[in-house]
Amino acid sequence: MNKGWSHLVGQRNGQTWKIYLNGVLESLSSSGSTGSLSNTEQPEIARLTQTNNNYFNGDLDQAAVYATAITAQAIAEHYALGIGYEEDSYHYQVIRDGVKYYWPMEETSGTSIFSITGFGKEGQFTNTPTLQSPAIFSTLGNSIHFNGSDERINLFSWETLTSATYSIAVKASAISSEQRFLALNNQNPYVMMRYVNASTIGFTMNNTGAVNLYASGIDPTDPIMISGSFKLSGMNYMYLNGALLGAASAPGTGTQPTTLENRIGCSRSNTLFFNGYIDNLAIHDRQLSDAQIRSQWATLRGYASGTYEHTVITDGANAYWPLNDENGATDVFTPVGPYPGTYIGTVSAGASSIVRNGDTSIRLTAFASSGVSIGNRDLFLRSGSHSIEWWMKTSRADDQDVLSKGRAFVNYSEYQTGLNGSGQIRYALSSANTPGGSHVLTTSGAYNDDVVHHVVCRHDNPNNTQHTFVDGVQVASATFSADIYHGTDKVTLGYRTSSGDTNPWGGFLSHVAVYATALSDATIKAHYNKGRPINFPDQSQASYASTVHRRGAFAHYRFAEASTGNNFDSSVGGSQTFNIVRGSATVSAAVNGLITGDDAFGGIRFKNTAIQSNTVAMLHNS
Repeated sequence: MNKGWSHLVGQRNGQTWKIYLNGVLESLSSSGSTGSLSNTEQPEIARLTQTNNNYFNGDLDQAAVYATAITAQAIAEHYALGIGYEEDSYHYQVIRDGVKYYWPMEETSGTSIFSITGFGKEGQFTNTPTLQSPAIFSTLGNSIHFNGSDERINLFSWETLTSATYSIAVKASAISSEQRFLALNNQNPYVMMRYVNASTIGFTMNNTGAVNLYASGIDPTDPIMISGSFKLSGMNYMYLNGALLGAASAPGTGTQPTTLENRIGCSRSNTLFFNGYIDNLAIHDRQLSDAQIRSQWATLRGYASGTYEHTVITDGANAYWPLNDENGATDVFTPVGPYPGTYIGTVSAGASSIVRNGDTSIRLTAFASSGVSIGNRDLFLRSGSHSIEWWMKTSRADDQDVLSKGRAFVNYSEYQTGLNGSGQIRYALSSANTPGGSHVLTTSGAYNDDVVHHVVCRHDNPNNTQHTFVDGVQVASATFSADIYHGTDKVTLGYRTSSGDTNPWGGFLSHVAVYATALSDATIKAHYNKGRPINFPDQSQASYASTVHRRGAFAHYRFAEASTGNNFDSSVGGSQTFNIVRGSATVSAAVNGLITGDDAFGGIRFKNTAIQSNTVAMLHNS
């Protein structure tokens, strides 16, 4: 044990005895007694028994005894809290998820870094890289800078792992050729993470035959968090900034390297040095789940558990544009994956929020070539499933696109989402089997009603189905059994492009996300309920409003407005609106409503007076 404070847990559960040190299981025995531990001696702290002098020499604090064997996760959580990490911090979540070795790299001086878990394994500096360098991500604290010529950290050797997950944050200063920032060679198989070139990241498991996973299109100036996991006879995965970008099967056996040097900042042969910043190396001795890796990333980006953004990322978004940038911004922020975009044309960023979390949105005014240009990027496998999700508000009656990858006409497009001239949601997929032909799924209802809507377009490839959901409810379905055509056009948001820009969006857009999976009905409904404006019906329960919606009401006036105004809006359907026609305050909003539960937002009251008509009239809509 290192000098300084340590967190110790001794645990007995039947015949199994365990010792946890700093949140990590370090000793286990399954041959202990199962009998009673009761005795007649007085319990002692800092001395073994009353009859000997085995006294503790040091400081003690926070001694606790439990009548149960608490879980390994609970022990890790206690340790993380005890050393000052808050529950919504990245460090807390890494430790809670059972990290084996963890170097936050927060040392301020010296010639070594130490793992804060377990026995505090050491990494020795060679040529002293620069401590307390600027943070790679604001939630992580200081980093360590390596000069790209001779600086590195030499790590200890540890036990062979047959499955593991490795996560590390890096930010390059200059990349002109291959540079390696992690080489762990006492593994079976061993691990390598690197910049292959200025725009490509690689994760290699050198088993009997090397398994290489790559992510291209990387901006070398951007900070990244790369997570790689492996399991012998299983699958290898690579995540970049929370997005799954590579997967491949692993052999059942591996070959041990002849040298066992473990390096941070260069290759095992002390060449291919990294020029840039490195921070927070975490090693779990098992494969973390997809949700755990994504949740860690969401927390690192500063999204607390339970927020809409954290939910979207944890549920598997491979590309995500919240569209909450400040007005005047040119770069489109993306918290997931290597898919940044650029605002082009006439875009009003920083527009009013249309999602409950209060984030701003973007507003487009149907100008040609205005929106977000993302480039020719593959956001999901053409032979797999996908889901495309967004929030919108529009009253425009013309063809307009939300997220598309294709040309200015339907044929030879890969996919298109948006509204047609009648306000119906259009979801088009082009078949790889018959390029030039497209399958278009169109809703029966119109949604250009100037009301906020949540939309998900889903392709479930194994089940050969295509669905559209609005406000948590499925409203259209069809059969689509082919792979999707693979073209070379760029992804666009708010318009469609290639041989001439067209279909510009007019209205508000927010929180556009793409998943490489078919989201479940329950997940789609949960996303709607997480982001819905407060006076919209909760689709997670059988409330009065959700039942009315589910059974097909083409208009529903809930009279949930907080105060009397000019209009009472319908929360579903077309552009029906009640207009209040009155001479004085004869119609009162926000009175006690008849319906209880989620729908108990209030009603409206008409006073029985003789003054001019205090009525509510519905505008005609055929």
